[in-house]
Amino acid sequence: FSRQLAVPLADGGATLAAYTAWEAAHGREVPSHVAKAAGKAAEAAALRRTYEAAVAADKPPDAALLAGHMAYIKLEAASGEPARVGLAYERAIAKFPVTHELWLQYARYLETHLKIASVVSDVYERALRNCPWVGALWARAIRAAARDRGSASAALAAQMSLY
Repeated sequence: FSRQLAVPLADGGATLAAYTAWEAAHGREVPSHVAKAAGKAAEAAALRRTYEAAVAADKPPDAALLAGHMAYIKLEAASGEPARVGLAYERAIAKFPVTHELWLQYARYLETHLKIASVVSDVYERALRNCPWVGALWARAIRAAARDRGSASAALAAQMSLY
């Protein structure tokens, strides 16, 4: 219960109620650190509720949905948790796979915050499969692959193997 209550979930209130009942059944109260973590998680969930509504799965992929995803990404970037930012980008890319600016921003974020060359190269490879006509993606992908593989020729060979 403790770990689940510390994560901002849509049904966090129901989990807290179940945990409170469980503790009461055992003659105990909810520990203060768990209650405090649940409160912070509830605040975070409330903050994200409007963003989640803006990017709901039933919405058609249009400019408003893309704007909603970008706002959500900005919120998660402000939180400073790279995993949450990555998931926000992945959700946006799932809806807009041929939006090259989204791919460029995602890869730039990974290059500056995550700094794991293999992860960055994988994102560029996926981006090139979806947007092979974008020269900026090719240039950044080759540079990232060179950092990952050690030489520009090996990087270019790896990129060309996509085709």
